[in-house]
Amino acid sequence: MSDILDQKIVTIRRDHYCWGCGIVHPAGTRMEFIKSVDSGHFMRNYWCSVCQEYWKRHMQYGDEISAGELLSGDPEGWNRIKVELETSKLNT
Repeated sequence: MSDILDQKIVTIRRDHYCWGCGIVHPAGTRMEFIKSVDSGHFMRNYWCSVCQEYWKRHMQYGDEISAGELLSGDPEGWNRIKVELETSKLNT
């Protein structure tokens, strides 16, 4: 299990891929930035809003995934959340 050192929402200044889904997001996108250490190795990951919401709904503290696993492991569930978020954004 990794220890989180820093966690915040940022507007990315260059393209970054999301650790949860593996999709590259363009500069200007708001993403969650997480800096952590795991077995002495520092990690810096970015998470898109869909993967953040997927994690909140389906995962628990201490769960670990490989890069892109949220989308590849459950494409239907991931896409359902994506559509929900896009729909709610249009209605606000």
